[in-house]
Amino acid sequence: MVGCWYRQNHNDGTAPAAPEHWCLQVSSNASMSSQHWWLVSMLLAAVTLLIALWLTVLGYWPILIAALLHLLLAGIGLRTAVTENRCSETICVEAEHISVVQQQRQRQRHWQQTAHWLRLELQQRSQRGIPALILHANGEQLELGRFLNEQEKATLLLQLWQRTQARVSARDQALCRRMAGAEIVSRPL
Repeated sequence: MVGCWYRQNHNDGTAPAAPEHWCLQVSSNASMSSQHWWLVSMLLAAVTLLIALWLTVLGYWPILIAALLHLLLAGIGLRTAVTENRCSETICVEAEHISVVQQQRQRQRHWQQTAHWLRLELQQRSQRGIPALILHANGEQLELGRFLNEQEKATLLLQLWQRTQARVSARDQALCRRMAGAEIVSRPL
């Protein structure tokens, strides 16, 4: 999880009235840039084709067909990995509202609700055993940090709880203590 809380500055240099505007940028772990993925795929193609051409010259021509099929499947897999791994969420908390902007590939989804009836919940799900962090407000729900691991979701829940005064069940508080190694102690100031 990448991001930090920050205070929005006013143009006239004065501090905003409390409660302040806070935002958190959460993004997936994209360990390699698009240029690096392109370099890896070209290196893979060059090595595969060199070996396949050498074997073709020796008379094993069906290897060339298998190599081309391998390159096609590897290219599709690498492209899918790169595009699926580029996602982020921006969570902004204001005095009356909470807004979330989720971005994946070229799509962007905006979600905004009043912060009065906000509830955070960790729902257990069967997929990979990692609980889903669900934000409930005014009868709507939104999953946050779908790409985060268990400990990062617990940390995100703790940070959101401290900033929003949202309701968190005792079960989820215990789960957070176990996952993040931290404890929900008191409400924010």
